[in-house]
Amino acid sequence: MAPVARGLAGSHRVVEPFQRGSGGERLTVARHVADLHEVINFYAGRCRPALLGASWGAMLALAYAATHPSSTGRWSSSGVEPSIWLRVPSWKEPLPNE
Repeated sequence: MAPVARGLAGSHRVVEPFQRGSGGERLTVARHVADLHEVINFYAGRCRPALLGASWGAMLALAYAATHPSSTGRWSSSGVEPSIWLRVPSWKEPLPNE
């Protein structure tokens, strides 16, 4: 996504949040969505930012948009693996070890 971000930087404000380390905490999709919401609130305020994501980032953007539809503008994704949603009973739970 870095080349896309660099390409957009000339006409858009680009923010790339980095995921937290677990520090022993079990990380869930819901925790990552909450972290992303904090970043968006800090940088975008009341704006509805466009979200871009690839692979895991695409799934995170989708989960974020589903959780915070009023805070999400346009979004684009690539490389989403839909079968993961079939293996996880609830996206709020930790992903199973495979």
